[in-house]
Amino acid sequence: MALFHTLPVYKKMLELVKQFDDSTKKVPQSVKHDYVRDMHNQLVRIVTTVAFANDFDNDRISLLEDAIQALSEFKIRVRILLDLHYVTKKGFAAIVRLEENASKQLHGWHDSTKGEVFRK
Repeated sequence: MALFHTLPVYKKMLELVKQFDDSTKKVPQSVKHDYVRDMHNQLVRIVTTVAFANDFDNDRISLLEDAIQALSEFKIRVRILLDLHYVTKKGFAAIVRLEENASKQLHGWHDSTKGEVFRK
């Protein structure tokens, strides 16, 4: 088992957190203190879930499913920020690109883990 901080999906999620923070620097304080902070915390919870999924074989599938669902919700919330003109199209595109990459990695990990369970 690899250390969680060496996982490609973990590294991609950290890039996503950094990009999200950079893209939301100019959001008004009233929005930043509630909505944006909550979204940042949501990303941190997803990163934590990814680390737990690496450590806990018995719960890996459900943890990965939770991470995939939370990441999908995050993507919708980022779209709301764009629609309300709180992030630029360029910032939105960068966030979505990283989110989609992380999502593909999570789905691949989930599918391969699910396959391992069926082979046992």
